[in-house]
Amino acid sequence: MLSRAFLRTFIFSALTCCLFASWAGASTITESFTIGGSGLAGSGTLTLTSTGDPNVDEITGISGSFSTTNGVGFAGSITGLNPGSYSSTNPTANSLSTYDNLFYPSQANATCAGASSSLLLDNCGLDFLVGGQYQVNLFGLGSGYLLSDGLIGGNAYVDSNAAATFATGITPEPSSFALLGTGVLAFVGAMRKRLA
Repeated sequence: MLSRAFLRTFIFSALTCCLFASWAGASTITESFTIGGSGLAGSGTLTLTSTGDPNVDEITGISGSFSTTNGVGFAGSITGLNPGSYSSTNPTANSLSTYDNLFYPSQANATCAGASSSLLLDNCGLDFLVGGQYQVNLFGLGSGYLLSDGLIGGNAYVDSNAAATFATGITPEPSSFALLGTGVLAFVGAMRKRLA
């Protein structure tokens, strides 16, 4: 028969392993970005989700601000990704842009619509909304970024001088911190009981 001490140690070890495994797997990848160039200013955060391919992630969220004095000229908060269905094999086309919202962390195999790029975004790029009425498409072409913007459903103004920079960070989700805190409290409680 197994002793109580062995069972407690086994259960504690199993819970600790589960705690750390779930904490490590519950992280989201974020990319901070800045957009600059003549008449352009923008910054914010992208949320990335793994596609299972280490060379490409899907952009699933965006926040920040953007402004341009070019074309129609506008400024405002980024209100989200352009809704619609898209994929790497069948990017969405609309009146302003073609986009797939894919991010290439290794800067390899960034190919869309027959054009390749050695950048973090492919030729179809990232498409987001500003102030609920403007649409912006940031895309890589060759060795640089380009940007098209305009009213949703309207004509696009193309900025060929866009400059974009990205910086990666891993942000644990709040639920991961709650899970870790619960594990620590359970451990402290078990130790107090054992010492009493």
